[in-house]
Amino acid sequence: MPRVLFGQIERRTLADEIRQRIEEKILGGELSPGDQIVEIAVAAQMQVGQNTVREALQSLEHQSLVTKIPHVGTFVTKLSDKEVSEIYRVRVELEAIAAELATKNLQGTTLARLEEACQKMASAAKARDWRNFVRADFEFHETIWESAGNRFLTKALLSVTKPLFAYLLITHSPSGPANIEEIASCHSEVLLKMKHQEPGVVYDATKGRLQQLWSFTLDELTRSQAATSPGTSETEQSSL
Repeated sequence: MPRVLFGQIERRTLADEIRQRIEEKILGGELSPGDQIVEIAVAAQMQVGQNTVREALQSLEHQSLVTKIPHVGTFVTKLSDKEVSEIYRVRVELEAIAAELATKNLQGTTLARLEEACQKMASAAKARDWRNFVRADFEFHETIWESAGNRFLTKALLSVTKPLFAYLLITHSPSGPANIEEIASCHSEVLLKMKHQEPGVVYDATKGRLQQLWSFTLDELTRSQAATSPGTSETEQSSL
């Protein structure tokens, strides 16, 4: 049998290319949270069909990078401090339960995935690579949710938390928040307790760390908003 030297080439559609270009503008900061993305304008600028742009935006909506408001338009995901707090209030309770259940179901494959995610976060934090940090962060939490063995809990956490991850990814600079290494360390501590502690202890530890992360997030968002938009009103937005 011949050696396998080449991997399969990824087939990309025009909608994929458009999605990638818009995503780059969002993550690169050229499109900010709250900015409107107008299908007809994007289609005209890229010289493509409006339906193809709509398909690309639907894909970005599934990633929670954009939010579609019926009869209004599509906007780069934006959350107020109040909305961030409301998400964390729900997340703290649900994810503590998920971590408790996941500890009871912790197996070799799951443990390896969690350890790998922590390693990726530590490496990304050291390199100040916020984009890859958030991806590894989401992978860590999603693994816990799935390992809880309760599909309703997993679905609820995905629905509540995914927009938060997307918004934090968009909001921070490419190097991430100042305390990125401390955030990585929090995840390693939770994993250590999952490996060696009783489920009830893990519940309390996860809840405490998420509450700490909640405080970190609000402080960072306040600093970020003050630094990037001095004197700008909440209602001022740009559009494409």
